[in-house]
Amino acid sequence: AMPAINQEVVLWGKDDALGKWLTSQKIPWRPYSGESPGRRELILVGNSGGDLPAFRELVSRMAAGSAVVFLSSSVFAHGDNPLALLPLAAKGSLINLDFVAGYYRGDAFAPLHPVFDGLPAGGVLDYNIYRNIIPQGGWGFAGTDVPGDLIVGNIQLSYGYASNIQMAAYHFGAGSFVINTLHIREYLGTDPVAELLLRNLLNYAARGLDKPPADLPADFQQLLKAIGYE
Repeated sequence: AMPAINQEVVLWGKDDALGKWLTSQKIPWRPYSGESPGRRELILVGNSGGDLPAFRELVSRMAAGSAVVFLSSSVFAHGDNPLALLPLAAKGSLINLDFVAGYYRGDAFAPLHPVFDGLPAGGVLDYNIYRNIIPQGGWGFAGTDVPGDLIVGNIQLSYGYASNIQMAAYHFGAGSFVINTLHIREYLGTDPVAELLLRNLLNYAARGLDKPPADLPADFQQLLKAIGYE
């Protein structure tokens, strides 16, 4: 049986198919509202994002203690910068490890981690199990700020050296967020591994959300400036 989601999911951005999937799985959810509900939220972002003011509002909710799960890197694109809206000071870039090394594919790896409960992990991920989930080309984040929790990395050692991050969690004020390039969103409903990863990921992100919201950090304006949201 799949793990239950014990926290209401708040869906940010317009991703109707993801909303339908949550409903079909009887996972409690509601659309994101501009009105703060006065509690910490578990906010899920699918393949649709928002403009800079929308992101600014989202990160203020996050700084006060909410947790945000970004399932796709595409929501951070703005203008010609694919990671302009990534809420980190060092945004780095998205790199394709296969392009670096051609024939020699990178290896995705993960520690034993709550996101992998019920799945094999603790080393290189078995391609037979994760073949739909590991992105073709080994796409991931490189040169970004060091995460609080590296969940999935990809490393290419056969031909020179290259590495990137495919899933990681970051602290942000009193809250947190997760970034991801694994094909979880793309395979919901067709590969049970994607569903199990998402359910585990939501439960992992939801830890600590029962506390009341925190005040915005005193240096919140500087934080916005550091991540380029001013």
